[in-house]
Amino acid sequence: SPAYTVLWASGSVWLESLTAGTRYARALRIGLCFLIIFVLIALMPLAVPLLPVEKFIPYSRALGFEPSSNEGKEVSALPQFYADMFGWKEKAASVAAVYNALPEADREKCAIFGNNYGRCGAIDYYGKAYGLPKAIGNHNNYWVWGPRHYTGEVVIIMGGSYEDHVESFETVELAAVSGCDYCMPYEDDMKIFLCRGLKARLSDVWSTEKHYD
Repeated sequence: SPAYTVLWASGSVWLESLTAGTRYARALRIGLCFLIIFVLIALMPLAVPLLPVEKFIPYSRALGFEPSSNEGKEVSALPQFYADMFGWKEKAASVAAVYNALPEADREKCAIFGNNYGRCGAIDYYGKAYGLPKAIGNHNNYWVWGPRHYTGEVVIIMGGSYEDHVESFETVELAAVSGCDYCMPYEDDMKIFLCRGLKARLSDVWSTEKHYD
C-alpha cells in the first residue's frame, strides 16, 4: 500500500507528458482526475466499511464483486475484512451465561480459554460488562502471556470439539453454542465447553499448546 504514493506521482508525470501539447490538455487532465476520484469513491466501500451490511451486500454484488478472504478461508455474504467485525459481542454474552451459572467457588478458579486471539479479545473487551475475568489462550501473544494463576480445575473453552477436549479433562460438557449473523462461517455456531479436572497442571502443558500464525 505505501507504494501507491510513488505510483500516483509517477502516473501523474506520465499523464502530464501524454497530454502535453494537446489543444484541451487542461480540460482533459481535470476530467481524468475527476474520473479517477469517482472510481475511487465508488470502490471505497469495498475496502472500508462505510455502508451498513444491508446496503453493502447488494452494492458489492451490483459492482460484480464476490466476497473474498485474504486468508483463503470460507466466506458467506461478506468479505473477511467486514465479516471479522461481527460475532464478538454474542460470544462474550454466551460465555458469560455459562460462567455466571457456575457456583461461586467454581467461578473463582474458572479459566476462560480461547483458541484464537479474536475470541480471547472478545472476552477481554466485551466481558467486562458481564464480570468476566480476562481470557487465556494459546494463539499468538495470548500464549506468551501464559495461563496466569489457573490450574485447569475448571475451564470454559471456546471452540474445538468434544473429541478435542475429552482426552485432557475428567469431564467435558457442551454448555452452549454461540451463533452470529454476518460473521465468518468458522466463527458461527461456536461450541462452548465446560471442562473440569485437567489431567495435568495447566502450567506444565502450556509449552505444548503454542499456536502461532
